[in-house]
Amino acid sequence: MFEKELYKGLLVWLDDLLGYGDSDEGLLALLTRILIICKAKHLELYPKKCEFWKKEALWCGRIVSRKKFRQVPERVCALAQLPSPSAGDELQQFVCAVNWMRNSIPRYNHMMEPLLKVLEKVYNAALEEVKTALFIALGAVITQIPVVQEDRDLQSQEHAPLMFLSGSFTGAQLH
Repeated sequence: MFEKELYKGLLVWLDDLLGYGDSDEGLLALLTRILIICKAKHLELYPKKCEFWKKEALWCGRIVSRKKFRQVPERVCALAQLPSPSAGDELQQFVCAVNWMRNSIPRYNHMMEPLLKVLEKVYNAALEEVKTALFIALGAVITQIPVVQEDRDLQSQEHAPLMFLSGSFTGAQLH
């Protein structure tokens, strides 16, 4: 919905918008266009999450200003203080957390390679344990996929979800 504004004063990541401009007039014009689009698409904005005319903003887990993107110091400190992983799931969590900061880490790929090799071994061992049961279960499930209904008119088709995704909302997702 914001494709005309994208990279022309607006950055979008999932449900986070970041507007930027060289002047107050430009920012006001961008804000007006964004609000018109939101109204036309019946998109409601959460006022407590909206901030305007900031010199620096927290966006997508980074601090953004006119000149640079930088990491949030508290996140860096928390990551640096994590204990060494003692199990595969802890290692995966650490790798994913560090990956979020990869653009700020010199020689990131070189430094992470040994950890990724260990993670791959852990993954392969875990997969070996469950793959037989998993593939039997998946084989049973895929036989239940409904027949394509493309040749039916819309009203007589059996509508169903395309896929399922589970998880819990956290942080900003709760608003």
